[in-house]
Amino acid sequence: MVLEDERWKTVPGLTDSPEHLESLVREVNRRGADEILFDPLNCYPAAMRGLRRVIHKYRPNAVPAFDKAVRRSREWGGRVRSMLDEIQLKTRGHTGRSTQD
Repeated sequence: MVLEDERWKTVPGLTDSPEHLESLVREVNRRGADEILFDPLNCYPAAMRGLRRVIHKYRPNAVPAFDKAVRRSREWGGRVRSMLDEIQLKTRGHTGRSTQD
């Protein structure tokens, strides 16, 4: 089963907290998914500039966390993947797969 929902996007500084990720995992599990695939942030300069402008406009307090994640995208991706794996173990007893590796 493939589930996709725009609300499930993970954005640095906005939706990457442990609480948000746990909510996401529980909802995906509730809908019957067997695993969660995580594709980390792809930091293409033009896309990041556009996304940063939107974040600055609507959530200016999240800009520093976003900027840090963009500068350290591999580290950020690893942190989020680890949190997702930990949450999945806690909620369903298994981990998902990551598209990063």
